[in-house]
Amino acid sequence: MSKAISISARRWRVLQAARRQALRWLRREHVVAVGIGRRWRAGKPCGEACVVVKVDWKLEPAVLRARHLRLFPRWIEVVVDGKRGRVRVDVQDTGGELLGKHQGLVGRGVALGPKVIGSVSAVVQSDGELAVLVSGHVAKEAGRELTIGEARGVTGEPVRTRRLDHCLVEVPGLVASDAALLGGIPLNGVRSVRTLSLGEVLYFHRAATGERVPVAVEDLEEDALFATERGKVRMQGLLVTEGATRDGDSGAMLHDARFAAVGTLVGSLGGRSFFISCEYALAALDLQLV
Repeated sequence: MSKAISISARRWRVLQAARRQALRWLRREHVVAVGIGRRWRAGKPCGEACVVVKVDWKLEPAVLRARHLRLFPRWIEVVVDGKRGRVRVDVQDTGGELLGKHQGLVGRGVALGPKVIGSVSAVVQSDGELAVLVSGHVAKEAGRELTIGEARGVTGEPVRTRRLDHCLVEVPGLVASDAALLGGIPLNGVRSVRTLSLGEVLYFHRAATGERVPVAVEDLEEDALFATERGKVRMQGLLVTEGATRDGDSGAMLHDARFAAVGTLVGSLGGRSFFISCEYALAALDLQLV
C-alpha cells in the first residue's frame, strides 16, 4: 500500500493529543468541525498531517480583528510520552457549503462493476497503515476488486459475526485527508451509543446521490434477524433509527451533528435501519479512526 503520508505511532499520538485540545474550538462561532487532516498550501494539499479546523467561511486576519473574533494559533503544543511535540493548525473553509463538495471518501460509493453496492464507512489506521473500511457483507470475500470512489481496491478477509460486519480494503495512494466526509469535513472522533437520546437526529450520506440524510434514534440496543447468503443470522447490540436507508447504503457511516462517528449500517428491517456501534467495532477490530 502506498504511504503518501508516513506517520509514526508516536506522531499519531501527538496528533490525537493536539486534536483533543482543539475540540474546545467547536464552541466558537463559525467552526463546524475539528479533526486530523492534510495541510493545504497555495490551494493544494501537501504532505503534512495537521489539526484541521473547518469553518463555514474563512476570513482574513484583518477582518477577524475588525470583528473582534479570535484568531486560531498556528501551532498546538502537547506533551506525549514525557516529550514535547507540536502540531500545525490549518484553518480551512467549506465555501459556505458544508456538504456539497466531493472531497473525502467517507460516504462515497463502493461499486462492483457499474453498480454501487455499498458505502465507504471510514478510513482507518491498521498496523500503522491506512485502509478503507466497508461492510463485510458488501465485500463478501478476500481478494475481491472493488471501486472506491474513483480508485480501485482489493478486499481483505471480511469479519462477520453476531456483533461485527466489516472488511478492510487496500486502496493504493490513501492519505489522511481521504478520511473526510463528502463535504471535506473530518470525522470528529467517536461517540458512544450510550450517550445518545431517543429521538436525537443523526446523519448519514447516501452513496448514490451524495445527499446527507437525517434519521431519528429509535432504540439504543436491539437484536435483529437478518437473512444472508449464509442463512439467517441474529445480529446483536444494534443501534436502531427510523428507516431511511436504501439498497446501496450498506456500510454507511452514521454521525451526529458535530460529525462524531456513531455507527455503520448493517441493514434495514420493518421500516427501521440498524447500525453497528463504531465504539465497539473499532475496539474489537483494533482499528483507529483517522
